[in-house]
Amino acid sequence: MRKLWAFLLFSLLLISYLAVLPAPSMGQTAKWTFMVYMGADSSLEQFGIDDFNEMAAVGSTDDVNIIVQFDRRPGGTSANGDWTTAKRFFITKDMTPDPTSADSDLGEVNMGDPQELVDFMDWGMTYYAADRYFLVLWGHGLGWRGVVQDSSSSSDYLELDELTWAFQSIVANNSGKKIDLVGADACRMTTEMNYQLKDYVSFFVGSQKDEPEPGWPYHTVLFNLTNDPDMGPAELGKTIADRYVESYIDQSGLAVALSVVDSSRLDYLAEEIRRFVDQGRSALPMFPEQFKSSRLNSESYEGNAVYDLYDIFDKLQAEFAINSAPLRLDSALQSSREAVLTAVSHENHWDNPTASIRTTHARGMSIWYPLGVFNQTYHQLDFNLATGWDDYLEDYRAVTNEEVPDPRVNIDMDMSFRDVDDNGLDDTVQLTLQSPKDGTLEIDVFYHFHTEEHELVTIFLPAGVQRSKNITLPENVYVDLDIYLLNETRVWMSNSLHRNVLSKGYTISGFVHDKKGDPVLGASVTIENTVSGETVEVQSGASGYSAVIPPSSLSATNITDTIKVTVEYHDWSASTTFLMTYPPEEEVVNFVLGPEDVAADGFYFVVSMLIMLLIVIIVLIMFLLNRRKGEPVEKSGDELLRELKLE
Repeated sequence: MRKLWAFLLFSLLLISYLAVLPAPSMGQTAKWTFMVYMGADSSLEQFGIDDFNEMAAVGSTDDVNIIVQFDRRPGGTSANGDWTTAKRFFITKDMTPDPTSADSDLGEVNMGDPQELVDFMDWGMTYYAADRYFLVLWGHGLGWRGVVQDSSSSSDYLELDELTWAFQSIVANNSGKKIDLVGADACRMTTEMNYQLKDYVSFFVGSQKDEPEPGWPYHTVLFNLTNDPDMGPAELGKTIADRYVESYIDQSGLAVALSVVDSSRLDYLAEEIRRFVDQGRSALPMFPEQFKSSRLNSESYEGNAVYDLYDIFDKLQAEFAINSAPLRLDSALQSSREAVLTAVSHENHWDNPTASIRTTHARGMSIWYPLGVFNQTYHQLDFNLATGWDDYLEDYRAVTNEEVPDPRVNIDMDMSFRDVDDNGLDDTVQLTLQSPKDGTLEIDVFYHFHTEEHELVTIFLPAGVQRSKNITLPENVYVDLDIYLLNETRVWMSNSLHRNVLSKGYTISGFVHDKKGDPVLGASVTIENTVSGETVEVQSGASGYSAVIPPSSLSATNITDTIKVTVEYHDWSASTTFLMTYPPEEEVVNFVLGPEDVAADGFYFVVSMLIMLLIVIIVLIMFLLNRRKGEPVEKSGDELLRELKLE
């Protein structure tokens, strides 16, 4: 009996003890679990405590779980019990980061060990299940080198290959479902990191540059989330970016930037950067100054050669815009810029005018752009395997150090035009070429307006051997010919650009008739493009008239010109003005003009004048009659006597 009572007493005490612990709530699924992997075993320890208190100012709700794995460092701040191990917390309102509040104590751990990250995520998703998960990697960030340093573990950190392994495991343990949102409350969340983890994460939120040490304003972010727990990952990322930037305006000496990246768009981004890399590596030896100048003028951030990705392409495109840019390179630059904008679903920044490092041109993604790659790990990143960006960097270093000889040569080229179908319009370009060096001549035939596609014509040119090539083109489209000579390594040795080749222009046609409907022969028809001032004159005949006038310019994709057509014959003339837009459609303009029946016109004129005269006489008579009725009448003496006799 004593044993029974002792057992019951022990059970009661155990139940009472467990009741005071913040036990995991496995029975209810929240809408969000907000998970912070806080590597504060570093110089950021005090800021970790501050951020914990910001989270506790809001606290978990039925819809939002807030959980933290918090690692502190020895010898730092003595606040909240001066503990130095790693502890897990389910944060409730007004909780403090004390040992008694912890869900569990893990002892001393290495937060740079990917297994620790996996264990934390598995614990959170098991005991604090939710429809959506947000993981925050909190701590020092080193860009593509990794994130979350641990000072007590030889300053180890989560490198990108370790993060890849960890995220593979986390997603596998989550039935293959991607993590909805991953954030880096750390410095330098670069494109390389986003791309490395794209298969395991739906959206990323982070800074493309260094952050101020206080990091994110968790109290305002969680206030928004708990009040609207139905927001999706992109919207939550936008909320974080906006609250973050707002919190630093006029409150920091640093310029700040935060952005949201859509991982579903990163494969497209990589494809476009691969296009740029291919064209950039070909063009570098021929245009070294343009590439060096563009890098010098691109916006860079803290750390070792971290640059805004969009601004790299934008500045290089601006360098080539000074002269006529090779369309291969220009097209790759333009599509790469657009791909960056597509991948960034939201971007916000404050360009602090007093900061030494600005965010004037921040567009949401940054990338490593050093003078050469001296780290083998960088070559193995998924981003470089997909894009060849590291190869471009190596070529850039070699060209900058003048290790690559100038590849340029002058080729002899004669270009003439022929009208093969004999319809009065040139339709064939005849090229005669000779190169002083062996090379492959590639001709890009661009069909503007009708399609963005182009044809590629390839000719092998042995040194000193003359070759001819005919290229037949449509007559009714605007065509560019870009001609490149490449050596055996596909480096450009020569390029020449030809614009507006065989452009047909606007066709204006119609008939000139007299009033009887007969054609007027020999009328002078003048067609003027009033924008360019160019005119064309033709004569009308039995089959009417027809003329072609070129557009004012073909340097833009949207061209509208004002066309004026004037017809003259003897003393008669007529004109009309209208708009035409490229690409051209034939405009039909008919005129009625010519000799008229002068006798008939004279008869009609005389009749009209007689009618008008008659009307004037009638009006005058009526006026006089009306006037006479109103005047007194004088009578003679005889008339008065007769009236008296009658009376």
